[in-house]
Amino acid sequence: MPDVRPSAPSDDEIKGYYYGFPSKPKLVARTSFTPWHQPSGAGSFLRSKRLRPLGRHRIAEIWEEKLVPQIHTILCEGEIDFNSIEAWRIGHEPSDWNVIVWIGVEPQSLSFDVGIEVAFKCKQVLLDCGVDDAEVEIKESKLLRLAGARLQNPSSKLDVVAAQREPFTSALGIPICAQRTPWASGTGGFFIDEGGEGKRLFLVTVRHVAFPDSSDVTDTENKVFMYTTQDQDRHNILVLDDRLLRKHLDSLDGLIHDEEDRIREHSDILQKMKGKTVAVTMRQGHIIAKDLATAKKQSLETLRHDLKNWTPLTNRILGHVLFSPRFAVGVGRKKCTDDIAVIEVDPSMIDWNEFMGNVISLRDAPTLANLDARMNANITRVAFPSDYYLLHLQNIISDEEMKATSTDPDDRLNTMVVLKSGMASGLTVGLSNNIRSFTRYGRNMVVQGTSWEWAIVGVDGNPFSEVGDSGSVVVDGHGRIGGMLTSGNGHPKVDVTYATPITFILDEIRSYGPLANARLKPGPYDDH
Repeated sequence: MPDVRPSAPSDDEIKGYYYGFPSKPKLVARTSFTPWHQPSGAGSFLRSKRLRPLGRHRIAEIWEEKLVPQIHTILCEGEIDFNSIEAWRIGHEPSDWNVIVWIGVEPQSLSFDVGIEVAFKCKQVLLDCGVDDAEVEIKESKLLRLAGARLQNPSSKLDVVAAQREPFTSALGIPICAQRTPWASGTGGFFIDEGGEGKRLFLVTVRHVAFPDSSDVTDTENKVFMYTTQDQDRHNILVLDDRLLRKHLDSLDGLIHDEEDRIREHSDILQKMKGKTVAVTMRQGHIIAKDLATAKKQSLETLRHDLKNWTPLTNRILGHVLFSPRFAVGVGRKKCTDDIAVIEVDPSMIDWNEFMGNVISLRDAPTLANLDARMNANITRVAFPSDYYLLHLQNIISDEEMKATSTDPDDRLNTMVVLKSGMASGLTVGLSNNIRSFTRYGRNMVVQGTSWEWAIVGVDGNPFSEVGDSGSVVVDGHGRIGGMLTSGNGHPKVDVTYATPITFILDEIRSYGPLANARLKPGPYDDH
């Protein structure tokens, strides 16, 4: 290891080194000697960088057992206020995607002089382990928690107001919050039932949405919650907080007004055409446009009328929390984040004759063909009537499959491509890393614990998730569930999204006696 060190980055490099990342993280230090230049001159601009999964590399073979423990020791001995240790490929395009061990530290907690020494100590660990084609970079970041009426059925593609109806349906991505803490909104993850002869339906989400004021390792109220008798007070969960409901209703009012304007516009044109020689096709075009606007206005008004029942808060009670283990990190053999809440859904909230089970609406995708291409998988909808844009969820992704590798980090056939539908950012597509990220939770240098996370980045430079997406289920193109979104790294936007694997979640849920036989809720079109 040479004694020479790179010079301190300029202010421009600190701010521009990770240009293109959603959160625009600031660089602290890096071990590479490659010069960074601020573009100058007319028409010059910074090139965007991207994060890509590690893929097949020596690091993947020794990551959890050897590399991370040694790097963790170096950071702790140096009293570094870090929050994540990860490995990704970072660059502008496939030809320059370099392997980077990426360390996140709390903002303004680490100087360059200390950071560069720590970075080279970590680089020496890589060299000692036979890894000579990777660099170490330290950046500033924060860990973020991404926290009456009847749910309507998912819309068919023939429904002209399907996009407006979506938040009020049972398709996954349901916006929820606790009745006691409506300021903390999140997303309903996936449905389960009791198995066997049980008839109850449950929705799984994250604890920090259901109990935002008692979902920290050090909180005195961070205790196991179990609803065991009807004498207990229910901890109710709502669909939509008041702010979101008002936003949707105002949007509907605006759309109704827009259609009224279109109807008047075409009516005026048709009136002026009377008694004049006008091409039949032109007149017919305005008649059709007016009829379409009239039909859409009527559909919007019908939906707006139906949603009057959602205004009283008591009519938006989805159900109540049945079970939620205490929030903890580094739990069990897999050292996962335990951030789970199981909601018992009130029977009155579901139309049981039409309930479709676990489905994700693909309506937000530009086209199904485009989504298929990005997912590199055939989106299986054959079990549903052809007029539905729905991805049917069945089965799970195993822990072993999450570690699938690729010789080419841009080869999407060998990189696991996933999607999620969240309350805040809707339908997004991402790439999962084949090694887990190591995260550390703490406040003001008081360490609360460490955990291993399933890490995902968005495609095309877009974040995979935003604040409000906590609880979203993460799936592959075949509808297999991989995990549930819990947190992210970056501030204020998210560069890397973290999810807890579904295998761990189901094990935790089944550890609670009444849910010992819990299973993913089958739908009417499931394989039996």
